[in-house]
Formats: sequence, C-alpha cells, structure tokens
Amino acid sequence: MRMIIIFSAAVISFVLVYCLTTVAFSGSTYEDIRGEDLKKYMRDIVHFCMLSRHDGDLLWGRQAGTKYEKMTADYLLTHFKASGMDEVWQEEFPLIEPQWTPTKIGLTLLGGSSPAAPSTDYQFGTVMTSVDTRTQTPESGIEAEIIDIGYGSKSELEGLDLAGKIALVHRDAPWSTFISYFRDSETTQFVEQDKALGAVFAIHMKIPTNMQVALWNGPRARKIAHLNIGSGDGKFLQEIIRASGLKNPPRVRLTVRGKIEKDLKTQNTFGLIRGKNSNEYVVLIAHTDAWFEGAVDNASGLSVLLGLAKHFSRLPREQLQRNILFVGTAGHHNGPAVGTRHLARNHKDILDKTVILLNLEHFASVAPVKEGDAEGAYTETAHILFDTHRHPFIQETIREAAEQHGTPMHATVLSYFIADSGPFRYVGPTGVPCVTLLQQTFWYHTARDTMDRIPAKGLENAARTFAQLMDAINSATTEEIRKDWNPPSRR
Repeated sequence: MRMIIIFSAAVISFVLVYCLTTVAFSGSTYEDIRGEDLKKYMRDIVHFCMLSRHDGDLLWGRQAGTKYEKMTADYLLTHFKASGMDEVWQEEFPLIEPQWTPTKIGLTLLGGSSPAAPSTDYQFGTVMTSVDTRTQTPESGIEAEIIDIGYGSKSELEGLDLAGKIALVHRDAPWSTFISYFRDSETTQFVEQDKALGAVFAIHMKIPTNMQVALWNGPRARKIAHLNIGSGDGKFLQEIIRASGLKNPPRVRLTVRGKIEKDLKTQNTFGLIRGKNSNEYVVLIAHTDAWFEGAVDNASGLSVLLGLAKHFSRLPREQLQRNILFVGTAGHHNGPAVGTRHLARNHKDILDKTVILLNLEHFASVAPVKEGDAEGAYTETAHILFDTHRHPFIQETIREAAEQHGTPMHATVLSYFIADSGPFRYVGPTGVPCVTLLQQTFWYHTARDTMDRIPAKGLENAARTFAQLMDAINSATTEEIRKDWNPPSRR
C-alpha cells in the first residue's frame, strides 16, 4: 500500500508539472528555463572533472585551486557575459588551507597471511584518501596485522593491543555520508593511544553500497596514515578478520603518498544585473569546486545559477526593483568555504545592502528510498529549507513555488547558517539573511555523484521554483519580506 501511494504521488506531480501553466507572481512565465538547457550546463561542468580523471588525478574533480576549478569559473564568466549582464568580473585570492593531493594510495590484503585470507594478494577497489590527510606512509607502504575495532568506542578498545597494527574502523552514514562527519570524534579515539600504525575507515550506508568516498576524518585521524573504503569492501575485510581469529589476524599493506600544496590561488566569479534601487541587492551563490563528477554537489547548483542568470538578464531593467548579484564561489571544500569567506570580508558594502542571499546547492538527485515497503526504489530526494532569519514571507512563498513546480520539500525548516552561508553569520547586526534549499543527498561526496542521478526535469523544477521566489521578492518591499521575521541572536 505504501508503495502505491509513493508512486501515485509521483505520477500526479509529473502530470501537474507538464500540464499546468507556470505563472509567476509578477505575471511572467518561465518557459525559457528548460531542463535540457540546464542539463547541458551540467554536462559541460562535469566534463572539467572528467579531464581531471583523464589526467590521472586520484582524488579527481574540480578541486579547489586547480586548473579544473578555474575552467569552471571561466565557464561561468563566459556565460555571464553571453547572457547580457551589466557587469562581469573575477576576483583571485589564496586558499586558506594547504591542499592535499594524493599521488599513490592502496590497500592490499596480503595473500596467505591468515587462514581465511585469499591465497594471492587482493587489492581493494574503493580506497580513497581523506581530503585532509597530513600523515603519509613510506613509498613502499606499511605492512602490518589488521584488527577490527568496531566503531572505536572506549568499550570496544578495552583490552585491545594496537601496537604496531592497523585498525579497521567502522563509521555509519545511514542515508548520507554527511552524517559520518558528526562521528569523527568518537571513531578516532584509538589514535590517542599513540600505538596504531595506521587505520582503514569503512563507510557504511543503510542500503548496501560499495563506492569511493571522499571525507574529512577529523583532526585526530590526521596524526596517522589512513584511507577510506566502501561498505562492501569493509564488510569483506571484516569477515576475513573474524574468520582468521584473534591469534592469526590477516596482514595488509597500506599506502598513502601525496603532496601538500601551499600558496594555491582560486577565484570567485561575479555577474551583476542592475535594478532600479541601487541601494539593495539580492545575491545568489553556488560553489564551483567538487570531488569526483560532483553532479549534485554542485554542478546542479551551478546549472540553476546559470539558468536564473540567463532568465533575469533578459528582463527590462525597469522591472527589477533591486540589483541581482550572481556569484560562483570557490573553495567550498577548502577551509571550508574560502570563497564565501572572501566575499564576506571584501564585499561588506554589498552584503550590508543585501535583502536576501540565496545559496544554490544540491538539487534534484534521485536516490534509493531508505525505509518502508518501497525501500530500494528510486525517487527524487526531498529538499530541506534553511532560513537563517525565519521569514514567514520566504517560507510561504518558496513552498507555494515548490508545490507548483514539483520540487519536493521536507516539512521541517532549519534556521542555521548551512554550508557556504556560514561566513555571513557575522556580517552586520544580525548576519546576512540566507536561504538554502538543499538535498542531503545519498550520493554526497562519493564517486557515484554522477549526472545520471539528476533528471533534467528536476533541475528545471528547482530553477523555476527559485525564479518564482525571486519574482515574489522583486514584487515585495523589504518591510514585507521581513514582516514577523526572527533574526538570530549574537549569543
């Protein structure tokens, strides 16, 4: 029964999207915002990542400070100019954190090293370095016994001798690897013993998967050489350890080599449409860097940014009440949020006049249903609304727009400064009012964050939802937008 309801709702939404005329509050239509155009932007942006992979990068993608991120920024610049914006420019600045670039990584189960080990060496295919790695192995790697320490809790560590060994550590990420970030402190306590030679973190999701994952494993983990592996590889290794017994644990070879690059530069890309009131701004941001293909994170946001830039650039300027500033922000994964830090520090003149800032990130991906009778079926993941200043006007408007255009939303509204909006928390008396509609996607920071997970229609729905929200903002006074709002305190 539950499955029938899910798919019936999807069909109804599909029919409504295609059959209803999409009308904005201001009376304009959004027929020029088309999914096939947005998907073309996405293909172009993902292509820069594939160049990185082709060039042999192990942690490939639009890495901050690399030529591939610069290609993405220049792509935005070209399209901003082509759309007819009033002013377009880039600003270069240094990355905050040194950038880790792996050159050799590997985890090999040594053949015949225990009763349960295969007779020949077995190399794990889902190995991936942590993005904040600081400790390396020798060029030839380190060979040692590997023991399973579970989730690394104090009770699991009691009585274990980690001296000279490599630890297999488990981290749960039930519906998104995002959740695993909140568990780094509890799963890395073993490092404080200062005995283990290295570690392997197995990332487990509720629905069986086996894929590369790019994560931060926390400041403790930086002290030892370590790698991440997928859930399937982690469970296989766990079974080998269990079957081998405590007296004859298997041996592995762990290799982590790379370079830590300092003094790298990156850039923000700006496109300005001037409105009638030069004293007020609506600002839209989307980050340019990514790991792997980075389709949902964040080619989806960049595609929507470009679609909205093209749409609003076509409008007569006398129809626009405020300036609209589009920004492709860099270095989301460095620092983090180095791009919006630069924006917050160097453009206070604009941010002090900003009525609302819209952060475009993580749209339209489909993922397995995680519970109920339809578990494993694929559908578009619902988006979570983050509204830092808790505007009734914004929340009501975006829900109406999302319902009209078929963008799924959670009922819950959160009010903290999420992701790239973080640096705006301390600009002005109450911070810059920021709104983010974001999927905490199943494919977050994995090698399966690919274009095929994102239907063109979903991108179109998201872009039209934001276009309708922007029209409503354009038609309202600042007082109307902020009526009964609840800005955050400075505590």
